[in-house]
Amino acid sequence: MARFKRNEVIQMMTNSGFTPVFYHSDIHIAKQVLKACYQGGVRVFEFTNRDAWAHEVFAELKQYAVANFPDLALGIGS
Repeated sequence: MARFKRNEVIQMMTNSGFTPVFYHSDIHIAKQVLKACYQGGVRVFEFTNRDAWAHEVFAELKQYAVANFPDLALGIGS
């Protein structure tokens, strides 16, 4: 189940004016980038699906985000 409703995510995107789109196959780098973006004020973050293992990196990144950034909407796409 999604943590945020669609209209909440749209409002978060509207408020910030941008949404970072990022991918890296190394989970440690992905966590560092997500943390830096969050500390910079980002509340909507898209992790792109760029290789066959992206879903595994995303699964771990999602757990990290839920545990550390409760008001961050993290999605995967493109």
